[in-house]
Amino acid sequence: MVEKFFLNTRAERLEIERKIVNKEAEAQSFEQNHKREIKYFRQKIKHMEFDQEESNMEIADLGEKAKSKEDEDYRIRKVRMTNLKKHQKTDIRDTEIKQISEIKKSKKELEAVKKDLQDMLNDRIYKLIRGYEDN
Repeated sequence: MVEKFFLNTRAERLEIERKIVNKEAEAQSFEQNHKREIKYFRQKIKHMEFDQEESNMEIADLGEKAKSKEDEDYRIRKVRMTNLKKHQKTDIRDTEIKQISEIKKSKKELEAVKKDLQDMLNDRIYKLIRGYEDN
């Protein structure tokens, strides 16, 4: 009976040792897979960082080109608007000069009409006064 117990326990011990060896091998396999995955993901991160850096440089380049184009467009618009403003100022000055000339001319005409009317009034007043004096 002791011998059976010894054999049974020995068999259990060997079975447990085999399970331990299998579990250690499995753990080692998991560790190797884990290290491989870490290496893979680190490499993937390097590639992504490189792609990100290239994208950032491309975006910066495109941004600089767009800024240069916008600056050039602004400069052209500014020159065009400045020229338009100069022409409009010139037109306004010319119009003002014409209007001032017309106003002066109208004033002279009005003064002449006023003088004629004043002369006619004075003449009528003179005639009325003479008419009263003659009567």
